[in-house]
Amino acid sequence: MSLLLAVLGASASAARAQDVRVSVDPERLGQRVEPRFVGLSFEASALPQLARGANRGNLVALLRSLGPGILRFGGASLDTNTAFSTTGAAQPWATTTITPRDLARLGRLARRSGWSVLLGLPLGRHDPKLAAREAAVAKRELGPALAGVQVGNEPNAFWVFGLRPSWWGYAEYRRELGSYRRALAAAAPGIPLAGPDTALYDGFDWLRMYARDERPAILTPHYYPHHGCFGPPATVPELLGPALSRREASAISTHADIARTARLPMRLGETNNVPCGGQTGVSDTFSTALWALRYMVRLARAGFAGVNFHGLPEHCRGYAPICSASAADLRRGRLRAMPEWYALLMFRHLVGERLAGTTLSRRPDGLTVAAFRARSERSVHVLAVNTSATERVRLSVRLRGADGLRRGHVLRLTGPALEAKTGVTLGGARVGRGGRWSPADPRPGAAARGGTFRTVVRAGSAALIRLERP
Repeated sequence: MSLLLAVLGASASAARAQDVRVSVDPERLGQRVEPRFVGLSFEASALPQLARGANRGNLVALLRSLGPGILRFGGASLDTNTAFSTTGAAQPWATTTITPRDLARLGRLARRSGWSVLLGLPLGRHDPKLAAREAAVAKRELGPALAGVQVGNEPNAFWVFGLRPSWWGYAEYRRELGSYRRALAAAAPGIPLAGPDTALYDGFDWLRMYARDERPAILTPHYYPHHGCFGPPATVPELLGPALSRREASAISTHADIARTARLPMRLGETNNVPCGGQTGVSDTFSTALWALRYMVRLARAGFAGVNFHGLPEHCRGYAPICSASAADLRRGRLRAMPEWYALLMFRHLVGERLAGTTLSRRPDGLTVAAFRARSERSVHVLAVNTSATERVRLSVRLRGADGLRRGHVLRLTGPALEAKTGVTLGGARVGRGGRWSPADPRPGAAARGGTFRTVVRAGSAALIRLERP
């Protein structure tokens, strides 16, 4: 009897659906999604290995598939175990040495992919002159592809790694940063400074003071919505649930307020779902693709200039948009697209567009809807993300003032289950071994009847609808 009830309950859950009417006002425009909104972040120690991807493997193809973006190199390894050397001589405390040849390869990678670079300079082991020499070489090798430099990674948490005493604070940090600014001005003038690359360990005070005092070219704080380093293990329902969603929304709002007050652009210089490398069974699942889409919509609405998703290319079981399945693959430059990568592929269709006004007849739990007006002004994108594990959504979309709406095209992001680690597709297709992606179903779309386009967004999926205006 209990088995029969369970089957009946599962069938009822699968059949549940919410009807939602969406009205889009293409003339009520909001923020523009900046051209290099999508970005990736890696440890400084990964720079030599990834830079070799300029000449081998599939990294160039992967980056090109997202359009122009920003590569950022920093992370904990920047200040703890990575050193720059003009001769290649290793420091006794460093496990990775960055050489001028590595930066030359990085410049080639940037040119071939069309991406720019934010380069971290170590502060943990205080050496302004060496950092300035590295910046000068980077300026020479990357040219205009060098978007800026960052000094130190999460300096407000240096005490965690034993890099500074516990009493070392913002005033001491600014004095040390001043010596770096002077060295950079002498050896590599004109390079934009980004920062402060602070973590949210102790609130927003460092970020506020840095924005006020340093006036960088762009603010680049770090933020991870889950507290995985110190709390209990994360779960998939928690990642997509309301508590984390509220905490995430509050933090993004506070970041945006700081940027507006300072009148400075801001991008999240390092972020992902669960910090400290992520968590197997959560960070490597399809749920992260839906989380990342919802996250990017929030950041775009808040006016962020972009976001850099952090990844460890040698570690596919944690957070990693792209990674290598083995050490041999990493040496050959063979990277694989993880579930989160598909979110970036979907969102890249919205880069350069402006948010448009949306009104929903109801807001079911787990549903995020955002509209974007294309640059051509003749089409509108509507992104619908459904994080519910059980309820599908029947969408009816209308454009205000466009009764002659002709057709709609739907690009779907799907996976076998929220906990699935494989089988993710975008437009019915997977990212190929060569790093390229193209939709498998090029059908012309469906007609909009009576000025309304209707489609279903299944439970645990996302849909990007392109509406053609008359």
